[in-house]
Amino acid sequence: MNTNIKGKIGEEIAVELLPNSKLNPIKSSMYRNYDIDWCGKKVEVKMSTTYPVWNFHVNYPIVVDYYLWIGFKNNRPYRSFFIPIKELKGRSYRISADPEKRGKQSRFRKYEIKIFKNLLEKYIVSNICDRCEGKIYKAGLCQKHYQETYKKS
Repeated sequence: MNTNIKGKIGEEIAVELLPNSKLNPIKSSMYRNYDIDWCGKKVEVKMSTTYPVWNFHVNYPIVVDYYLWIGFKNNRPYRSFFIPIKELKGRSYRISADPEKRGKQSRFRKYEIKIFKNLLEKYIVSNICDRCEGKIYKAGLCQKHYQETYKKS
């Protein structure tokens, strides 16, 4: 599954998690600086499937009020965090999916939004190549299709 498809899934999840939210109607990435409009606030949605430690990045220049980070486990939404931009000082963040297992707490725990069971069943991110039944290597493609698509000429 390619990055655009995953991002679209993340946006659909966000609209369900945030009451009274709607997708940003501007489709062009050149002018689209945020994903969701939530009660007049701009929200950027990011997803990570790198369980057990999720990686999230902050885009610059910052034009949003909040980031909604959604971490996946076993190809399903597992935890989400709705973080005000004032709490984010750096560009990259790593969040342990289960810090409690090590007796710790995430500094973002207070921003966690519970993911409801219906979302777990509805949104599943595939680990199968977009073009065949092969296991994903990079960019939503198996190794063969990735090399064919991105080979150096």
